[in-house]
Amino acid sequence: MPSLCTTANVPGDPMKRFAAMLLLATLSLALLSACNTMEGLGKDVKKLGQKVEDKASG
Repeated sequence: MPSLCTTANVPGDPMKRFAAMLLLATLSLALLSACNTMEGLGKDVKKLGQKVEDKASG
């Protein structure tokens, strides 16, 4: 008798496709929302770099 788990490995499995699409949608939304915060992150990294430079030279 074949294992019931073998049907989950079929490339066209609807649940796998749904999970992949859900993951893709989630990652897309995360990347799109991150665009708003990248400027703030850049400023923070710039400040951190400046502090490291000041410590190294002072």
